[in-house]
Amino acid sequence: MKKLVLDSKVRIVGLLILFVGFLMFGSTYESSKNNPDVLSSTSSNVDKLKDNIAVPTLDSLPVPNDVKEQITFDLNLSAKSAVVKDFDGNTYFSKNPNEKHALASTTKIMTALVALDSYDLDDVVEIPFYCTTVETQKVGFFVGEKLTVRALITSMLIFSGADSACALQYKESEPHLFINAMNEKAKELGMINTNFTNVVGYDEIDHYSSAEDLYYLGLEAMKHEDFAKIVGYKETTIVSVDGQFVHQIGNTNQLLFTRNNVFGIKTGFTDFAKDCLVFAYEVNGKKYIGTILGSDDRFADAELIIAKTEELL
Repeated sequence: MKKLVLDSKVRIVGLLILFVGFLMFGSTYESSKNNPDVLSSTSSNVDKLKDNIAVPTLDSLPVPNDVKEQITFDLNLSAKSAVVKDFDGNTYFSKNPNEKHALASTTKIMTALVALDSYDLDDVVEIPFYCTTVETQKVGFFVGEKLTVRALITSMLIFSGADSACALQYKESEPHLFINAMNEKAKELGMINTNFTNVVGYDEIDHYSSAEDLYYLGLEAMKHEDFAKIVGYKETTIVSVDGQFVHQIGNTNQLLFTRNNVFGIKTGFTDFAKDCLVFAYEVNGKKYIGTILGSDDRFADAELIIAKTEELL
């Protein structure tokens, strides 16, 4: 009986202690709400830390020193369509870049690329009669003359020899397959405004390209070491395999003779297409490609482009 009474007293005392503690906690909590300084040490440190953190704004963020605004050229060219880009794809000038135009002998850039894909440079080609009859600029090969693919590509790119391009196409028994390969290559390079119907650059309804597309073509071509080397020649000698025939040729790209910083690529002209040009040049260690279609004076336009590049960059 005594044990039961003792236990009851203990329980009553315990309850009283809990009640008093609850009253004290409630008083402290109410006080802390009205006085922010009355907090636990942990809460105080966290809040003070938050108050001391500076939240960055857009105005306060640092701007990298190497960020520069893209420069664009203001040019008055005679060309109907033109593009200037560096080898990284940055555009500095464009005029009707996606318009379709006749491209004349700049076509031969693609002819050369397909030939590089299709043949070994040391393969030998015999000049057929048909290729000696082309009615445009030609090297003057003889029927049955044998030349390497390297010699044909070189004479085609430097001197714009139509007989060279013709011979490369007719190396295979089905010449139309070469044209098909040119159009397939154009698709691979993203040349969406281009179609080829011949290897020379004759004016035909469905034979066209754009200044933008020719940039992609020129850029791809200059990735080939042999191509890039050939288009930089000012002049060279083409010799048949047996050494019987010798042809001295010079480059049709006058910029190679007037500008030390020009290193390619290809000229083109017909009465319908007018002056056309794809050219590569360097300014302050940076390389650029310019494309010109339908110009009254392709070299004058190119000189303006190069001079503007040197002035601004």
